Amino acid sequence: MRSPRRILVLTVASAAALLALAPTALADQAFHTLKAPLAAAGNAPLRSGWVSDSHANGPIIGAHEEYHVTGASPNTTYQVVIQFYPGVTGCPGGAVALPTASFTTNASGNGNADWVFPGGPPAAITQNSAIWQLVGPGNVVAYQTDCQLVLIGG
Repeated sequence: MRSPRRILVLTVASAAALLALAPTALADQAFHTLKAPLAAAGNAPLRSGWVSDSHANGPIIGAHEEYHVTGASPNTTYQVVIQFYPGVTGCPGGAVALPTASFTTNASGNGNADWVFPGGPPAAITQNSAIWQLVGPGNVVAYQTDCQLVLIGG
């Protein structure tokens, strides 16, 4: 037979464990992590590539993005630029260009980088859209994603 004290201790420990996991579960509720494939613009080589966008919507980290390419142009520096469409969906004209990370591919054309957007106070959820571009030499877009829905806030 279990003592009432032991049951109380187990209940409190279980509740504490659930509360410790709650911020992790809540962080991705408004905007689920996005993994958007990159496609070559024109005849740029590319085996695969993608952008990952995870929103923490917290006071320290608002979002964390990762950029990856394999089999892209070798030994080439790319600037990641987000064509951001605030408050609208579908990527109509009038984007705001947001440069983030830059990286250089190796001799095999592989490269990656990441970027962290700072967090802030809680805010209402807004619907936005974006296209991520990798801009190479001569300010030419070499790779980009399709238009993606981006929810910010929550």
